[in-house]
Amino acid sequence: MNRFLLFFLSTNCFFVHFSWTQNPDKMDSLIHKLETAGGIDKATVLNHLGREYLYLDLQQSREYTDKALDMALAEKWEEIEATAYSNLGALHLLTGHYDSAITAYNHALSYYEMHGDKLNVAKVNHEIGLVHFRKGEYSDALVIYKKAASAYHDLDFTVGVSSISSSIGDVYRYLGDYTRALDYYLQGLKLAEALEDIPRKAALLNSLGLISFKEKKYDKALEYYHEGLILAEELDFDFYISAFLANIADIHAEKEDFKKALEFHFRSLEIERQQQNLDGEAQSLTSLGHVYKEMEDYEKAIDSFKASLTIADSIGAARSVALNCNQLSLIYRTQKRLQRSLEYGQRALASATRQGFKEQIYSAHLNLAKGYAAMSDYEQAYENYKAYTSMKDSVFNETKTEQMTEMQVKYETEKKEQQIASMQKEAESEVFKRNAYALGLFGTFIIAGLIIGWLKVRMNRAKKIKEQEDFLTGEKLRLYEKELKRFTKNALEKTNRIESLNQELEKVREEIVDGSGQYLGHLDKLMQATILTEMEWEEFKTLFEKVHPGFFGSLRTRYPDLSAAEIRMAALVKLNLTSKEISGMLGISHESVNKSRYRLRKKLNLLKDEKLETHLKNL
Repeated sequence: MNRFLLFFLSTNCFFVHFSWTQNPDKMDSLIHKLETAGGIDKATVLNHLGREYLYLDLQQSREYTDKALDMALAEKWEEIEATAYSNLGALHLLTGHYDSAITAYNHALSYYEMHGDKLNVAKVNHEIGLVHFRKGEYSDALVIYKKAASAYHDLDFTVGVSSISSSIGDVYRYLGDYTRALDYYLQGLKLAEALEDIPRKAALLNSLGLISFKEKKYDKALEYYHEGLILAEELDFDFYISAFLANIADIHAEKEDFKKALEFHFRSLEIERQQQNLDGEAQSLTSLGHVYKEMEDYEKAIDSFKASLTIADSIGAARSVALNCNQLSLIYRTQKRLQRSLEYGQRALASATRQGFKEQIYSAHLNLAKGYAAMSDYEQAYENYKAYTSMKDSVFNETKTEQMTEMQVKYETEKKEQQIASMQKEAESEVFKRNAYALGLFGTFIIAGLIIGWLKVRMNRAKKIKEQEDFLTGEKLRLYEKELKRFTKNALEKTNRIESLNQELEKVREEIVDGSGQYLGHLDKLMQATILTEMEWEEFKTLFEKVHPGFFGSLRTRYPDLSAAEIRMAALVKLNLTSKEISGMLGISHESVNKSRYRLRKKLNLLKDEKLETHLKNL
């Protein structure tokens, strides 16, 4: 069963500007202040309400934020304006409008940088990192996250450190580095518990569940998810309730309990629609499509993937576009609707290529290779399969390069630390020698690691070339086998038609009066005509040689005394045709076939208990 977990934002969506524990008294107090406040105080309250309502009611949050922004622009209150733009960026992020989110965040960032507000610069950068993360731009996200993390540490901002640890863990989880992800999650969880930050604790439980899922520890994952769901429901966080429901659905799908999987996914979808969260709605629809695909309910799967694709197109979520198109391409190929399969495969490739989503690029190339092969367009099949293997090599090489770079950085760091230690303890020569020895030994390990990595890259490339050759050889062989079977079937049908005609001719022959000897001779020639003509034999031999290469050459080399008729008989026997079928195809009697088989056995020097068919099959 294909694994199709669509990761939700987990810890990333609990923004760091405020504590997100919902407090009804606080909300009531803010609303009461709004009724009595005026001027800049009113704008400040509107901004606070805009943030507080992000996970309660997106539409209400937008109304408060827009009012605050309008007042700030009219009165030129720059700090209020920056806060409103920050809130607006969060709204766009949650609703999947990523370009608009970046624009809004940059407005806020300009003000905070200009006024040297380091904490808010770090917070806004953190949320800009979230946008890149959601767009699948993981390298950019990681660079920005680490920049924000450094600022949080310098400022001793514990809430920010907890939050950014979760965010960095998410990136490493997406990159498949579960060990690093787990380290960051546990660091974040420890801080969240110390801060009694229940929302972030729930988020981290979700992240830990995701890792357990990837490691196939399904029962453990369900424990994390259900514990987190209880916390989310207590906090009345619809967004997180939806995420936990979807992830629980994924576990049931993996266990092939599709009824429960559909139930939880539909509950998640309903929440996303109520919140008008287009990105979440698209992800829920894609998840439903995967479940229907596994159930082989292809029409419902197609409907779900197309609905998700429509939304992904509207919000510019290129990765989601490519993913849905690849799934549609696969399903249409399964249904033998090959033209449609190729159309969606090309669209997936175009979308993934524009954004550089490598896993979707090589999935698209593989879909196209199989689609073109099914249509017997082996040139295009070969080109796409070659691109597929090349892309897989590229991903493999990049991973190895990153690992080697990390090893080199670690080596340089260790070297620098050793040098500092040596300078501080220069008088202690024995310690210095020991450190130098350890450094040299570590360097040797690094060099060995680099060499091993390089050798693995070469071995992987050779393996991919072999897979590519095997793919094309297999596809062509299947085509030749199909053609040979078609040719043989047509010849046998022709035989049956001629046999029926012979029966009719025999009746006519019996009715012809004496004295018509010439006419009788023509009838005899017609009845004994060869069904497999010389032209047909050449065509047959060409197809046969493609399916069984070297057969005729080997036969002539080992048994040079065989006649052309005996070689023809050997080929037909190798195809497991019956004596009756051979008789019809060659236009000879059943008795003649048996005599020919007997002569062939003698020339092949077969033992009495050795079967002619078995000998030729193994030749």
